[in-house]
Amino acid sequence: MQQRVAIAQALINRPRILLMDEAFSALDPATRRETQSLMRTLWKDNQFTALFVTHNTREALLLGSRVIVLAKDHADSPSTIVLDEMVPAHWRDQEDAWIGKLEKASEGGAALVQRGATAIHA
Repeated sequence: MQQRVAIAQALINRPRILLMDEAFSALDPATRRETQSLMRTLWKDNQFTALFVTHNTREALLLGSRVIVLAKDHADSPSTIVLDEMVPAHWRDQEDAWIGKLEKASEGGAALVQRGATAIHA
């Protein structure tokens, strides 16, 4: 409930861009699924861009229309883009392949960004 209130507060002024960093990480699985569904509905209805940072590969695919994977060579080096892909509408037809592709790209401490909802996966 608290997460939904925070989302409502963030959307009350109809922002063009919504930044969400690990917004659902503390939620239990059932509440997380409900909130993901709510975000998809709000995004479709209100046409805002969401930059969503997540460590959850499947969540990035569920919420994003574009996924960007970032990686670092060393802790003190800047991140670089190692994958930048549009997520096809029917990605679930090849779910294992997509998840494998993102997980392979994110090996070694990478972060993942999806756009539209744009998500970042670390």
